[in-house]
Amino acid sequence: MKILHVTESLRLVDGGVARALHDLISVMDQRGHRSMLLTHGTPDLPAHWADDRVDRVHSIDGFPIARKGPLVRDTARLLELVRRVDMVHIHQPWHPFLVRVASLCRKAGTPYCVSLHGCLDDWPMSQKPLKKRISLALVGRRMLESAAFVHCTAADEVRQSIKWFPRGRTVVVPCTMDLRVYRHLPEPAIAREKFGLDIPGDMLLYISRIHPKKGLIHLIRALPRIREQRPAWLCVAGPREDAAYASLVDEEVGRLGLRDAVRFIGNVGDPTLKASLYRAAKASVLPTSQENFGFVLFESLACATPLVTTDLVDTWRELKEHGGAYIASQDPEAVAREVLRVLNLSAEEHRAIGERARAWVLEYLDERGIGEKMERAYAAACAMHAG
Repeated sequence: MKILHVTESLRLVDGGVARALHDLISVMDQRGHRSMLLTHGTPDLPAHWADDRVDRVHSIDGFPIARKGPLVRDTARLLELVRRVDMVHIHQPWHPFLVRVASLCRKAGTPYCVSLHGCLDDWPMSQKPLKKRISLALVGRRMLESAAFVHCTAADEVRQSIKWFPRGRTVVVPCTMDLRVYRHLPEPAIAREKFGLDIPGDMLLYISRIHPKKGLIHLIRALPRIREQRPAWLCVAGPREDAAYASLVDEEVGRLGLRDAVRFIGNVGDPTLKASLYRAAKASVLPTSQENFGFVLFESLACATPLVTTDLVDTWRELKEHGGAYIASQDPEAVAREVLRVLNLSAEEHRAIGERARAWVLEYLDERGIGEKMERAYAAACAMHAG
């Protein structure tokens, strides 16, 4: 099967969407399918594409877009590309170019699906809501309801998004995740030595970008309450993506007298080093406003490190049901309460909870199982379209 993936960006530094797509391409290629890509600029490609870029990688820049609209001047070339594949997989629906690709799929008679990646969840839909509602009314709803299926990663994503395309068809398949580093875990001493983390007390880990959506300030405000009962301190690993918010976090750390209790180490990209960092923590904490899948949540559990996150995560029910995840509302008191539940576990309880959660993640996100589910969804879409 030839599958054309279409996305604005495939730069891994951009985070979840690019990573999910990168891993999906690798899994489907391993299953004998031929994945192709239409995107902007110079993407981060799977390693096995190094000697096989011809006919695989197509640049959106080669199909110019009018400045104020979705009109593609070289429609004929794009239409020919769409006709050469069995399936088109569009990632996120907002960009005018992606809407245009869906329109050309309908014209070419090529089935397509759309991965939402959380963009129709309640929180993102509350940001610039008028603009998004207009876009959905004009073009987005037709794009989604005409798709062979809309791909969601959790039942909670379906619940939040289906109201925006009520006549659409959804398929739930978790994201793929490269599990190799988590099958043979590195020692926590690697991260401790690298970042100088041999500090007395219980290490809490926040690993994400410093951005209002991720809720770091709620954890900062929870820390004094936690430290009233436990000698805990916080390691913050992530880029300062939003400068104004990062400054606000710094001010709050100073105001609360936490300069000696919070360590900022910047972005950690190396998978082995990141896994070692999880292993060094007593708990990872992400008091986020919204996550579609939340790779860091599954990474933490794959390292047998219990986590605390919010009920604003699409996968919170799955995470809680299988152990290792403690779910809080997004406020400092609730976050502190759940963190203390983890820190007050005995060593034996902590180990047992972590290992049980790790075993579940390695099974739940097994690449073969997820590859089979996505393969079945593609095949059903092609069969339905042919029929």
